[in-house]
Amino acid sequence: MSEKILIEAGRSARGWSRVGNFFKCPQLFAYDSRLNLDLIPADALTRGSMGHVMQAHQHAIWGARGPLGVWVDDKWHDDPSVFLSPEAALHEWCDRNKAGHEHIERMMDTFRRYLAANPEPPGTVIKVEYPVTAVLGDKDGQ
Repeated sequence: MSEKILIEAGRSARGWSRVGNFFKCPQLFAYDSRLNLDLIPADALTRGSMGHVMQAHQHAIWGARGPLGVWVDDKWHDDPSVFLSPEAALHEWCDRNKAGHEHIERMMDTFRRYLAANPEPPGTVIKVEYPVTAVLGDKDGQ
């Protein structure tokens, strides 16, 4: 079998609107828009990235088990075994980024509590880490 996929769950290349920042990450929104921090603590950013990596992998696995499969890395996947487990992805992310090792236990505990509270996918997962374009209103500008 080929190497398992580590999903890049980092910052979007397309950016976000101010409101979109909240939907992307409420904690990051609070740091930037409510606490007006010029410099967000590095540990907080690292832990946030670690959490997003684990969630991306969990959602990809759920999606691959679904009726449609899941779109990741520019192709459809219908075999969840091609993805690293969330825990393995966390370790791999830390190794590749040379960061976060000191937060692994804390983040794994947080992720386990998330899964205990949310054991099922939040609907049909069809894409993970894929930019989505949305338009509000209709073609007449209303």
